[in-house]
Amino acid sequence: MKNIYRWHKWIGVIAGTPLLIWLVSGIVLTLPNWSDTTVGNPAQPIDPTSVSVTPAHALSAAAQDTGQPFEAKYIKLLQTVAGPVYEIAPLRGRAHLIDAATGQTVTMDAGMAELIIRHATGRPDVPAQVRKATKHTLAYPFGPLPTYRLAFDDDPSTYYFTHSPIHRIRRSDRLGRANFLIGSFHTFEPLRVAVRNVHYVHIVMISFALLGTFSVLTGFYMALPTRRRNKIPG
Repeated sequence: MKNIYRWHKWIGVIAGTPLLIWLVSGIVLTLPNWSDTTVGNPAQPIDPTSVSVTPAHALSAAAQDTGQPFEAKYIKLLQTVAGPVYEIAPLRGRAHLIDAATGQTVTMDAGMAELIIRHATGRPDVPAQVRKATKHTLAYPFGPLPTYRLAFDDDPSTYYFTHSPIHRIRRSDRLGRANFLIGSFHTFEPLRVAVRNVHYVHIVMISFALLGTFSVLTGFYMALPTRRRNKIPG
């Protein structure tokens, strides 16, 4: 009986630790996120006088840019800070942006990223630093790459990310990063980062599940009346 108590205690500690982390991180995920994670890129009315490229020419320019013809899933005419653009989405892959005034492919650079973020945040004159991001970090854990990060000098811990003039801007501050970090434990992301082989991750998770099951079964056994435990073989 002492051996069962000992096994139950230590297995409970080993299996209960990740379970406790999973429960606490789940509670954090259900709490309201008081930190806004996106900033609206307000829609603007299209100025028809600035559109000189037809959809057919825009589609041709997109095909020329890729070096091969492709079928478009849809073509949209959108007004951006940089002017009107065609968004052309192929059946597969990322959408192409064609300038509706010049017919040229719209490419992102630091200058355009700064213009977009300043317009969306309404802070045209505040000094800021713009950097190109080529990998995912805690502040930008997922999303298209490369992207551009802007931080205003009066609030350097808050970052704004943009990779396209037609998508919403992602905002990352200390509270949002802490919320994401705690929430990542709920999906065992630190384990996936530490053990990069997905098969080993599955083995570790199955092992913890088996330990937890054994701890529950030994707990049930100890909860039985003495006379019932004596009837169980072994």
